[in-house]
Formats: sequence, C-alpha cells, structure tokens
Amino acid sequence: MRPRRPKSTNPLRRRRSAPSEPVSDPAPARILALCREMGLHPPSSALPPLCAYLRRMLEWNRRVNLSGIRDFDAALCLHVVDSLQVLEAVEAEPRCVVDLGSGNGFPGVAAAVLWPEARVVLVERTRKKARAIRACLEASKLGRVEVAELDASQIPAHEPSLLGTADLCLSRATASLDRVNAWARPLCRPGGRICHWKAAHIAPEERRRALAGPKVRGLRSLADLPYRLPPPSPGGEARERRLIRYFLP
Repeated sequence: MRPRRPKSTNPLRRRRSAPSEPVSDPAPARILALCREMGLHPPSSALPPLCAYLRRMLEWNRRVNLSGIRDFDAALCLHVVDSLQVLEAVEAEPRCVVDLGSGNGFPGVAAAVLWPEARVVLVERTRKKARAIRACLEASKLGRVEVAELDASQIPAHEPSLLGTADLCLSRATASLDRVNAWARPLCRPGGRICHWKAAHIAPEERRRALAGPKVRGLRSLADLPYRLPPPSPGGEARERRLIRYFLP
C-alpha cells in the first residue's frame, strides 16, 4: 500500500472558500439614524428605494450637472434626509404632489416613495436634467413618477390636468417665495399646501412679496417649521434650515 502524501503547505495552492454572505447596505440605517436625530420617523420601506435613486443620480451626475455634492454619504444627508423633512409639512397623505424645478429629483422622489399611491410630478425645464431624472427613476424602479419637461410657469398651458389638483407643491432651492407661489397657486386645490425649503434666515422683504400681487391671491401662511440638519460628514457642521409653508383655504 502506497504511503499517503503529506498535505501541501504551498501558500499558493488555491483553496475552495465558503460562499460569502450578502453584504447588507448600511445606507438605510444611516438615514434612519440621521432622521431620528431630527425627530423624523420615515417608514423603513421607503429607505432602500431612496438609496437606489440617489446612487443612480450620483452616477448621472458625472455626465450631467445635477448636484454639487459628489460624496454619497454627504448626499444621503443633504438630499435624502433633508427631503424627508416633508413628513413634518403635511397632516394627511397627499393624493397629488408637484415638485417645481426638481433639478435632481429631490424632494419629489422622497414624496413619491413616502406616498406611493399619490400622483407625483417632477417639473424640470432643462432637457438634459429631465432626461437624467427619467433614467434614474426607471433604473430604481420608480417609473410611475411623472417628469414634466417644461418651465413651471408653462404648466397651465401644457399640463392643464394639474390645475386645481395638487395637495402639495414642493420647492427646494428653486426660486424666491413669490415666484414659486405664483407658479403653485393655480395648481393647488382648496386645502392644498406649498412648501419651500429655505435657509434659517429669510429677508422680511421676500416674505412680504410672497403674498403680494394677484397671482398669489387667496394664499395664507402657515407657521414655519425650523429644523437642524445634522452634519453631512464627520467633523462637518449642522445646518439650520426651515420649511416655509402656505396654503389655499
């Protein structure tokens, strides 16, 4: 009988490794932790699709200027978590949401994930940005969200189905309060709200103009919702922000 060969000690010998466990995505947990710092409680089911959309958006951002933020972790805070503040702006689930001057899809995409039964329309006038938003929506399986490639002022002429139907109009880093209110006023149904993402301090003159003139007739102001956005990265600074709200009685 032949003697057994000793086991090879060659470190280059290939070894069969055990199948690796799927690595869970830490991004939803980070969003949840940041939201808890702000007193927000988004449904956990909303977080993976938001992360999927954000990743696609940042990929497109290499070709089309959708955001000045390139880092994924910073974008989680400055785009996703900031947009989720919309939870504090409403008292009931909206049936129709319009994001005016959507840019990169936020905050409208957050509204679409939070309220999947609502009609959500992202209005973006720049063709290449609108095309990028559509591609990101399709890739992240949010294809039901509508993208209207037009200027917000053109909605009455080109998207008349939106007139008088919106429960919620959103504007984040788009234009002054008075301009956005003038675009949103024809879209609001009675009880509909307009929500602006703004920095902590707003000039009194901008506030005065927000309700001045015939294009915003009938709008009333609601109390601001100030909030502190956590630092987007270790060693960064928190940001003081506020939601400024109006409604149509």
